[in-house]
Amino acid sequence: MTALDKYVSEKYDGKQDWFVEEVNQLNNQQRILDVQQKKSI
Repeated sequence: MTALDKYVSEKYDGKQDWFVEEVNQLNNQQRILDVQQKKSI
């Protein structure tokens, strides 16, 4: 089991849509916006 598998298993009970939940968290959305802003410079 990889570290990612273990993380998903513990935090999201192994759900298949864990990535969507992770991306939708507010702090991750802010990081995505920051990256997009830096790309447009």
